[in-house]
Amino acid sequence: MARSSADGLKYLSNALATPEQLSNSSSAIDGIAPELEASIRFAGTQLTQAAGVLLRLSQDIIAQAIVTFTRFWIGAEGGSLRIYSVKDVSAAALYMTAKLSFQPTSPRSVLNVYNFLVSKDASPLWFINPKGVSEKPSPETYCLSEGGYQSQRTVLLRIESIILRTLGFNTHVALPHTIALTYLQTLGVSSSAVAQRVFEHLNAALLSPQLLYVTHQPTPLLCLLYTWPHEKSG
Repeated sequence: MARSSADGLKYLSNALATPEQLSNSSSAIDGIAPELEASIRFAGTQLTQAAGVLLRLSQDIIAQAIVTFTRFWIGAEGGSLRIYSVKDVSAAALYMTAKLSFQPTSPRSVLNVYNFLVSKDASPLWFINPKGVSEKPSPETYCLSEGGYQSQRTVLLRIESIILRTLGFNTHVALPHTIALTYLQTLGVSSSAVAQRVFEHLNAALLSPQLLYVTHQPTPLLCLLYTWPHEKSG
């Protein structure tokens, strides 16, 4: 029975980054300034979130992909921004996470969405297109040709395999989202406004420069984020 409980608990926990990994990334070793690295990584998480929304993936799949994307860059054994494209790693992390879920999506769909999001004429993302989209962009500015698709598909699958090797084939991501409602019910919280704010905090924490999802286990993270909106609501 004890063994069964331990086996069950492992699905509610994650492999966390060590202090050494957090202070010594492959990108830093390759000479990229910490501020620039954090800024690029932050843009990558936003890109992953936007792509997941356009692909109509559930938020838990998007969240898992963001955690996988973040893990890839951590530590001296992680990926370097001098070697790998944030766009390619983001796309591969999202594709791989969706493939392992109940909402698999095709390489073509993933690549079409990313091609749109990184288009300087069509992208709604501020760090890609600071001026914004003033009029409907021409499909020619973001549509993939067949040759372009085949080339990018090869890259997508190659980066997917690199992510898997870098993470030691450990794709497990436990999210606080999955236990948040249970906690709220146990605590007797019936306010939909409080529940909404808890989930808003959980989603915002995915983009945190403190890398909360790779430095804290789901339960402590949920307890920490729960107190903020609950205290505000009285």
